[in-house]
Amino acid sequence: MNVVILEPVSSGWKLIPKAKELNHTVIVLTYDQGERIIPAEFLRLADRIERVDTNDDQAVIDLAWKLDKELGIDAVIPGFEYYVPLSNRINHLLGNAGLKPEVVNHVRYKDLMRTALADAGVRVPRYRLVTDAEELEAAAAYVGFPLVAKPVDCSGSFNVRKANNHSELEEAYRRISEMAVNDLEQTARGDVLLEEYLQGPEYSVEGLVDGEMIHYFSITEKLLGPEPYFVEVGHIVSAPLDAEAEETIHHYVGQVIKALGINMGPFHAEIRLTSTGPVLIEIGVRLAGDYICDLIYHAKGIDLYKLMIDSYLGSPLSLPEQTSQRVAGVRFFVRENLKRYDTVEGLEQLRALDGLIDCNLTIPTGQEIPEANSFMGRIGYFAVVGDDYDRLKETLLQGDRQIKFKQLTKK
Repeated sequence: MNVVILEPVSSGWKLIPKAKELNHTVIVLTYDQGERIIPAEFLRLADRIERVDTNDDQAVIDLAWKLDKELGIDAVIPGFEYYVPLSNRINHLLGNAGLKPEVVNHVRYKDLMRTALADAGVRVPRYRLVTDAEELEAAAAYVGFPLVAKPVDCSGSFNVRKANNHSELEEAYRRISEMAVNDLEQTARGDVLLEEYLQGPEYSVEGLVDGEMIHYFSITEKLLGPEPYFVEVGHIVSAPLDAEAEETIHHYVGQVIKALGINMGPFHAEIRLTSTGPVLIEIGVRLAGDYICDLIYHAKGIDLYKLMIDSYLGSPLSLPEQTSQRVAGVRFFVRENLKRYDTVEGLEQLRALDGLIDCNLTIPTGQEIPEANSFMGRIGYFAVVGDDYDRLKETLLQGDRQIKFKQLTKK
């Protein structure tokens, strides 16, 4: 099979070796500049690399038509959330399996998602879309403080913050409305979604849709940094919830999926479990990022990379029985006010941990560290697997504490 992977990012990188392992011919479409550079260890595994501005829809469509005439394309797989609409548009044009055309924008843009769910009678936070500064005061009065302000078209908590008053809201609005491009250099809409602030623990639900069937693989516990931001500093697969809570969450997420018309592929649904039940933060029809897919594999033996590829190819899905009771977790290194570092202490001890899956620094020494208010400020991570939830959670906490980043020179 000839598989096109469109601009893989984060977990999308691992689609390349997985597709090769499954004996597919892998064609990667990438801009290969700026924030859209694929690590060489993944890119070199592709059978063919086509460099194109992946933010230029027509250029990508034209290239896809050319490749289909030359080779035949069996599937175009989005390598990141931002490329779900374009990938599925091309699949539709080529007659391949894909999400329904009317679905993709509802899961790409948060305002459309909220409206579609509200119209279907699915519970969502109180919300208002703000497209002009003059609308801000009335929208805030409707939603009420505290509230959450977020861009409609970003991911990774980028420019998302809690606002407790008008002053904080105006600052949040300014940052979002003046944002020209998102983190992958696509033109940003600049519109701001104001949402009711939800009290309660946060989880994500990972699974796969196969026609009318919804398969649930994990309710993942999310570890969050301090407010007013919502930076995810860790994840644990799976959260220690009782059967009733799991069933309630699965039922609610099933309502979301059906209301949005999602008919195939992996999904990553973020919720808060309030005192009156689960409420959706957002859902993506894509692989979970932040190492979650790997945690699910190590804890449960479920290969979401393979399942995504098979789903887009329209192949029969082979779902393993979930017999493992293991837990796995990842912790990201986030240090407020650290601008750069020259040395790091504690890595050797961390790399000697029992059950270590991976440990990596993603921002190297000497490089400027972005603000710690989104995923971009995370310096690195480590991931572990074990048999006991409490012990694993403590390992994540202690492991993070023992890593010391030191700046020896002032710059």
